[in-house]
Amino acid sequence: MPRGLVSAAMLNLRVGLAAPLLVTLAAVGAVGALTGCDSEDKSGGATENITPPVPRPTDTDAESARAACNFEAGALPQDTLGASDPIGSDIPIDHIIVVMMENRSFDHYFSNLPAYGQEDVAVASPTETNVDQAGEPLQRFHDDLYCVHDPAHGWGAAWRQYNGGKMDGFVVTSAGAAATAAMGYLDETDLPFYYDLANTMAISDHYFASILAPTWPNRQYLYGASSHGITNNAFPGSVPNIFTTLSENDIDYMVYRSNIATPTMYTGDWFTQVKGCATGEDPCHMGSIEDSLEAIKNGTLPAFSLIEPEFVSDFMRTSEHPPGNVQLGQHFVWEIVDALTKSPAWGRTALFLTYDENGGFYDHMPPPPACAPGDEEPENPADAAVGKFDRLGFRVPLMVVSPYAKKHYVSHEVYDHTSILRFIQARHGLPAFSGRDANAGAMMDLFDFQNPPFATAPSFAEPTVDPERMAQCELDFSSQDD
Repeated sequence: MPRGLVSAAMLNLRVGLAAPLLVTLAAVGAVGALTGCDSEDKSGGATENITPPVPRPTDTDAESARAACNFEAGALPQDTLGASDPIGSDIPIDHIIVVMMENRSFDHYFSNLPAYGQEDVAVASPTETNVDQAGEPLQRFHDDLYCVHDPAHGWGAAWRQYNGGKMDGFVVTSAGAAATAAMGYLDETDLPFYYDLANTMAISDHYFASILAPTWPNRQYLYGASSHGITNNAFPGSVPNIFTTLSENDIDYMVYRSNIATPTMYTGDWFTQVKGCATGEDPCHMGSIEDSLEAIKNGTLPAFSLIEPEFVSDFMRTSEHPPGNVQLGQHFVWEIVDALTKSPAWGRTALFLTYDENGGFYDHMPPPPACAPGDEEPENPADAAVGKFDRLGFRVPLMVVSPYAKKHYVSHEVYDHTSILRFIQARHGLPAFSGRDANAGAMMDLFDFQNPPFATAPSFAEPTVDPERMAQCELDFSSQDD
């Protein structure tokens, strides 16, 4: 199928759909045997007994080479990651889960973390401003609305918001209520579970979306380390991606969807992966959210799971894309985490929770340069005149839930969505898709594989959905299309 803008007909949605949330649950060695992998490893032949053919580089040499963008597509983790980074079965994780939510910046959600108890984190001052269309400053404020209008977050808007590092275009690129919403932020009174999770487990305050672009191109970086020239919400068609690669290497995986399965963007390749779902035969790499919770409960997770939120129900969507009620998304994630902490697979699992892009919400930290994928430049000449694929997108939240997640830890290393991809590749001995993931760190500093801090799983209180705020959401958006 030729590339084209994602259509309402193809997705059975309307235009403007934002992509789903992805949480990575990476399987960690059983609690009773935390130094080794599951005795029944179903992750495939590429996973086990990876023996580097040449000596591993030192940590310093590997880091320097990655910073210089020396590695290319096809590079193996054993060659790009330092000797102290585990690879293959030395990573005691059998189940990796990714949950990718939508359209929230780090400062928008977590700028009050220092007051909540996590002081080692870089956040925006509440007094920072952006000017509006009239040149008047609009200061950051605590937003008491949980369903807001959608700030601009396309390619052109994002590059204007960045503005050479000035970070001053978040208001002028939108209009009306959406422009105001761009400077709003939430805190622990609004997102108590997320704050508790961030204050307990390992997070990053230097984790960025992959490019200054909207949902689908950023998800393409998570799935295949390139958007192949695409800067808008378009399908890439048949290009290299993690789903076909896992299948080709006999590594089991599942995509658990609420409604839309975002790997549909790979069209024919994806339909080959799910052609058995209608008949009850193989292959069928797609299931429901209920299936995911059942697999977690029973400890029958595959090697890789992508768990997707609900994308298309306006303020009732769980992806947290505006105008979705953020507390509905928070509860969706809590259900997954709560099931995981009670699962027999807890000791062998790692979950990555992140957001595809910032959604036009303010963040104070300028995105750093990045290694270009090395395949295609922006295919639209007007977009190419604005920017290229050699800079990361805005900061977004990243949290790791695992027995091996460092306790109350904040990583300050620069990562992006391809770092999750590199972690998967490191566990299973898979090559890089592009120059971006080849030069990405694999976030190993967020884990303590020798002394798991959460061998005994923690528990988190169930968050509520404020009925008054929900009523306001219905009043504001029940008769409107996003």
